[in-house]
Amino acid sequence: MRQRAGQFVYASVVSHADYDDLAIPRAKRLTEARLRESGLTYTVFRADAFMDVIFPMMGSDIPVRGAEAATVQRPFWFSTRFFENIKHDMAQKGVVGILGDGLTRRTYVCIDDMAEFLVRAIGHPSATNATFDIGGPEALSQNEVMHIFEKVLGKRLIAKHTPAMVFKIGRHVLAPFSPAAANIMGVNYAATYIESVIDMTETARLFGVDLTSAERFLRKKLG
Repeated sequence: MRQRAGQFVYASVVSHADYDDLAIPRAKRLTEARLRESGLTYTVFRADAFMDVIFPMMGSDIPVRGAEAATVQRPFWFSTRFFENIKHDMAQKGVVGILGDGLTRRTYVCIDDMAEFLVRAIGHPSATNATFDIGGPEALSQNEVMHIFEKVLGKRLIAKHTPAMVFKIGRHVLAPFSPAAANIMGVNYAATYIESVIDMTETARLFGVDLTSAERFLRKKLG
């Protein structure tokens, strides 16, 4: 969130009927509604899945290298324990974790590009009381992301698919004990079947943002 000179610039998430049933997207939609009713000048950017969040959970610490406060390293027992167990899978075991069949596509965007949109919206004439869907320059399935990791790492990798039903059941099992963990399972389940393909040609041009491809993102992190 950023507020300056009467303009409220808000970082939200992409919308989908099933996805919006989850805790974080539902909260984002409510906040967007409050902004529209507030009388403030607002700009909403609805981000697709972040490379910085999804890519490391596939089994590599490369996407979080150099990050000051990586989401996957926040002190929450469920995600922290999982990431600690899998963060070297690609490097040491040659294994990649894939959600479901790995065929659904998302327009993955890196956090730095999203931040650039937020900053450039301030005072921008086309950003007044407007909502934009934000993604990267290409729509990729997790299977395709795995091949990009192979190219960057220079090695063959083996896909380890977790069936969608595991996440669906896990969400219900965890709900009474840890709503936050159940929400993560719900997000993973939704990712196995919800596609999000955003054409960023016009929005990137409008704000002058040079979008970062998945390969360029990983190569930059790798150094």
